[in-house]
Amino acid sequence: MASLCLKGLMFSEMLDFCVKFLNKAFIYDVYKGNNSLGAHVRETACYFAWSLARCFTEEIMKPYANDLSTQIILVCLFDKEVSCRRAASAAFQEFV
Repeated sequence: MASLCLKGLMFSEMLDFCVKFLNKAFIYDVYKGNNSLGAHVRETACYFAWSLARCFTEEIMKPYANDLSTQIILVCLFDKEVSCRRAASAAFQEFV
């Protein structure tokens, strides 16, 4: 979805679904034994948020900015994986 967004193939009508999807993906974490599976999902969600910020204009993203920026900051500050924190930092920088 992020690649479609960057190539200009995603329409603004899809943003409601995408933001709901991202809110779930930012907090995704599943434990399997002693390991946690979810860092890849959270990192990909940050990449998708970054691509949304690059693709759409400020007027289109304004209704979703507060919700997305809150989730991105939470990932940036409190995620246990460094790669997720870096991806969230890049996404937030692109939103700003």
